[in-house]
Amino acid sequence: MREALNTNLGFYNSAFLKMHVHSTEDLTQFDKVSIQTEATYLHEYIHYLQDISSTYGLMNICSIVDYVKLVNEVAINDGKNEFMVPFDPVSSANNNVKANWELKSIYLGGGKGLNDVAKINSICKCSHPIVSNQGQINVEKVIVDFDDSTGKKFKYSVGAYCVSENMAYAIENYIYPGILPTPAKMPYESIKIMCDNLLPGFSNDPLNIVALCDSCLLLFNPGTFVNDTLQEMSKTGFMPKKPEEVYDFVYNNVRFNYNGKTTIQQLLISTASDAICQLGDYFTTPIFKDNKFWINYVITSAVDIRLKNPYFMLDIIRNGSILNNGKVNNNPFVQLLHNLGSPIVVNDAGDMTFIQPTPTSFELRPEYLWVFHQIYNIYKNELDHQTYKCEMIDYCNLRAGLNKVSEYTNDRCRYDPWTRSKESDPHPCLFGHVWKTWGLMNEYPQTKKDEA
Repeated sequence: MREALNTNLGFYNSAFLKMHVHSTEDLTQFDKVSIQTEATYLHEYIHYLQDISSTYGLMNICSIVDYVKLVNEVAINDGKNEFMVPFDPVSSANNNVKANWELKSIYLGGGKGLNDVAKINSICKCSHPIVSNQGQINVEKVIVDFDDSTGKKFKYSVGAYCVSENMAYAIENYIYPGILPTPAKMPYESIKIMCDNLLPGFSNDPLNIVALCDSCLLLFNPGTFVNDTLQEMSKTGFMPKKPEEVYDFVYNNVRFNYNGKTTIQQLLISTASDAICQLGDYFTTPIFKDNKFWINYVITSAVDIRLKNPYFMLDIIRNGSILNNGKVNNNPFVQLLHNLGSPIVVNDAGDMTFIQPTPTSFELRPEYLWVFHQIYNIYKNELDHQTYKCEMIDYCNLRAGLNKVSEYTNDRCRYDPWTRSKESDPHPCLFGHVWKTWGLMNEYPQTKKDEA
């Protein structure tokens, strides 16, 4: 299950408000960065907007936080010092974490890069059963069956990963054509491939693809809704004269009833409220209260922007590159940066930058979201103490240098960073600080390899 949204030169960690730009350039001097870094930044920032202003992105946040909270609960209450990773949720009458975890995988779909797509054989939906506390539900997913140039057959599940990446790539390539290396057709052109097969002519305007992806991310199962929308457009003979009409078509034709929510706007507001509460649960001590305020502010503001202007992504595209000769060129993008700030942005030197929303004055500790992502990676992956290395080592040592300390890290950061929670002063170790505040000081992740 691939959760990092990637370009050739960067990636975005969904649900943790963190993006990485493969560059050693100083991102605080953005007017001096290369055009490749500028294009990469835009691509990853689009993923940030998808995270905080789409129903799918916000639901994904809820699922991941629920998973992390369950692992912590089991680790603390099982009466043992060790808990097994990767942690696989089990069915329980007390929660729906297992069912939501399975749903998450289906909604996400495939992510493996495949470039040789010679012949589309079929695009169809199939049903996958999930058992929840409310009984069995059948979840639809879209499968693209195709041959490569040698005649080898492939089946590719088109879900939120494809929708998110095709949208970000379409925006990046529209504004910065040919600047970044061309990515694999699957997933980066997967929605265009579906459009060309189901509704020929639709993708002649790349902004139609952006509008289709963006609007369908406002539902829990974006891949299925992309397919259904294209099928309905084909059936009714609809061809948009401008991309705004694609948004309108989706908004007007989708039908659902989810806990009494029957419109896209109602579903977005409700899911945003849940995500704000869930992310706030990461921050368990008063020292982090402003982080909670920031999350509330950013998500509420992003949703408000979308509700007031459903077409705001098109405004970004139509205004071109972020900079022109070192000066601001794309005012809608810069206004979003002003209103929403940035996620955590890390470069290859381990340097972290962060832009707080201009209207705010919170005393923030955004780097802790990076810690949460590190812990999540430990929970969901097989752990090998011989190769594990905390991603934050370079960042922590840069921070130590600024404080005239030789380094904050040691060998424990490379093999078992959770043990740093027991050190007399864990505060320089951000990982150890979180582990301690979450009540996990006496808990240790373990794999089957460790037991041998």
